[in-house]
Amino acid sequence: MVSGRMLTVGAFNGGRVQADNKPFRVKLSEQSFETYQLEGPSNELKITRGELRQMYYNMTAIRYVEARSEMMSVSQGMG
Repeated sequence: MVSGRMLTVGAFNGGRVQADNKPFRVKLSEQSFETYQLEGPSNELKITRGELRQMYYNMTAIRYVEARSEMMSVSQGMG
């Protein structure tokens, strides 16, 4: 397991937040991916703020459904 991951984001430009549809670069630390006898994926990503917001929304919605499902299965003795 990799500890101390670092994320460098160029989302800000001179103190002003860039527009939602303007792409910027996200660079992950070199230790973000460990591979065995394979070349790892690129550590640099080009993405927009709107795409990041949508990813975050999707992630939180999935987590909410998982948490509610767990609560229901425990309370009803399912599974």
